[in-house]
Amino acid sequence: MLVKPNELTVVPHHGAPCIHVDGLPHHGLAFWHFPMERGISEWQLFARSGVHFFQLDLNCWSTDSADWEAALSHTLAADPEAKIWLRISTLPTKAWLESNPDHVQIHQDQNNGDEIKDIVAFASPLWREETSAHLRRLVDYMESHHGDRVWAYNIQAGDCGEWAYSWKPVVSGYAPVQIEAWRGWLRGRYADSADLRVAWNDPQADFENAAPPAWNERTLPNTWPSTSHLIDPASECRLVDWLYFHGSAQAEALAVFASATRRALNERGRRKLISAFHGYHIWPYGSAYGPCNAGFSDLDPVLKSPDIDILATPLSYIHRNPGGLYSHHALAATIRLHGKLFYAEDDTFTHRASWTPWRYCCRDASDTLNILRRNLAGALTEGATQWWMDHNSEDWYADAETESGIAAMRRLADAALAHDRSPIAEIAFITNEASFRVLRQDPALIDQLWPKQQTELLRIGAPVDFVRVRDLALAEKNGDLARWKFVVVAGCLWLDHEERDLLRRTLLRDGRHVLFLHAQGICDGVRQDLSLASELTGIELKAYPDGGPCRGETVLDGQQLSWGTDKQITPILYSEDASAEALGWLERQYYSVLMRKAQPGWTSLWSGVPGLPWNLLGRMAEAAGVHRYLDDGSQVMANAGLLAVHPAGDGRRTMRLPQLRHLTDALTGADCGVSASLEIDMRRGQTRVWHTPSAMERPIKQGMIL
Repeated sequence: MLVKPNELTVVPHHGAPCIHVDGLPHHGLAFWHFPMERGISEWQLFARSGVHFFQLDLNCWSTDSADWEAALSHTLAADPEAKIWLRISTLPTKAWLESNPDHVQIHQDQNNGDEIKDIVAFASPLWREETSAHLRRLVDYMESHHGDRVWAYNIQAGDCGEWAYSWKPVVSGYAPVQIEAWRGWLRGRYADSADLRVAWNDPQADFENAAPPAWNERTLPNTWPSTSHLIDPASECRLVDWLYFHGSAQAEALAVFASATRRALNERGRRKLISAFHGYHIWPYGSAYGPCNAGFSDLDPVLKSPDIDILATPLSYIHRNPGGLYSHHALAATIRLHGKLFYAEDDTFTHRASWTPWRYCCRDASDTLNILRRNLAGALTEGATQWWMDHNSEDWYADAETESGIAAMRRLADAALAHDRSPIAEIAFITNEASFRVLRQDPALIDQLWPKQQTELLRIGAPVDFVRVRDLALAEKNGDLARWKFVVVAGCLWLDHEERDLLRRTLLRDGRHVLFLHAQGICDGVRQDLSLASELTGIELKAYPDGGPCRGETVLDGQQLSWGTDKQITPILYSEDASAEALGWLERQYYSVLMRKAQPGWTSLWSGVPGLPWNLLGRMAEAAGVHRYLDDGSQVMANAGLLAVHPAGDGRRTMRLPQLRHLTDALTGADCGVSASLEIDMRRGQTRVWHTPSAMERPIKQGMIL
């Protein structure tokens, strides 16, 4: 007999979004095993550890409900308390794709333009309509037969189900139905053909025959003089429009499916969670196809959707090693500000995984547990949570030491719910997905502005918020702005007039130190002009006549320090502003490239070479008044109630606290006393976590679901 289904919501709890089950907070920890039919032993292991939330794969296009029952049967048999998170593929059947060839997505190799047909076109109205009907049918079946077990619906599409056009080095979007949808989008963007011709600077342009940009217009040609990495809307508006539509089509498809799923749940009077892989923004080095082609250049339809509760991305595929970093693809603070819960997918290759060339595989159980603890602590301090996974079906967690560690981490996540979960970062990384519309598909500049700068900031010895420029008003309303003392503007090549005014009004004040990298603000959505970046920074900037390796140098503590890339970047920027103080210089051209200038109420910092190293950033942060817990390159993760350290090297160190705190070891329960500092002796790759209770914290309510 079906018992009363739980009501699942994501609402604030002690300062951050949290899953609530029938009104009580839940840690949300989950596990995914693939393939499902071989996961029984690990589901039982996680159940013994207190984790009963399991992800299962199925396709909403299946016509036989027996397929859906088969997907659930093994898990329900393995754990009588299992709660299910459905990972729902929306990929049509092979027969449908063969019957609708114009709706199959077309990609072109970024190196030679060779055509590849794969998956379905995000803009296909037929796919959207039929999939919405299939989702409603799936929800109706699951709520009728397993409403007491199913807690969440994860809607998947695109490459790996992650809403990417492709994770391969291609350019995408050339399906006939997608091109036709683009022409319809242009009709909504421009008043008439005359308006389109002016914008495109093309007297022949019209809506009926508007052709998409060729594959080699989106990439960086190997020419001399070098082509700019930046796309100028004044001369290449057609390309900018295409990339804008490219992201909107993807995000709107997800919003459509989430709406259909929510309506189906509402019709049954059910409140369950709806989730998706989305919000990707920072990719590993060398993956320019991520920002430029995967499709995440318009996040608004997803972030503003009232139907989506959870957004997820995997952990970053770089620096996963001991002494490495907790990092991921998303802007966690932006997701939090929109009231949604961020999930980190932890697919760490444990010591039981087969060696894989492009992954770090843990050496032993201790290695595994310290990395898993680092990742969980990182998620918890961001007001987020996570799921673990074993996608090779190799029993990655199946030994006694790892099982005990998983149980301890589950207890840590339980206990964290009783503490203040509010963010405390005094550093912010500001970016804008619209910048992906004005970047050519080449990694040289992208790598330095996003993944390199992210990883260096995370070694600064203090927590960091990652936020879209569009969400600064939300940050102001939420009180985040009042915390930020040092702000790095790294991904705002595109700032329209509204975004530019918002950045000025909120950030350039209150004694804040703001570091601008390379050409921030150079594009206003209509034109590209270096004077726009100069005006934003308050420092006069110039462009070197040619591109080339982009490296800077300075002196820190009597030692020469250099940063940047030997890959060719165009444009190379510098400054000769006599009203600003020169702190660093181009390594080859010797022009000033690191500048500081006092402004009324704030301090402007500018580096024409992005990817500044953590020790230089740390010195800038200290000058801005930021509290650094450590200054040795270790990662420090913290919110108001939790503090974690993952050291970059061996040895004894003094961790400085921002004020007197009573620390308790969150894993052992040991009382560390009341102090403003803590002596810790750790080896590289260990992880330690402490509760840092404050006066405002409240005990867990009686009966909380754990």
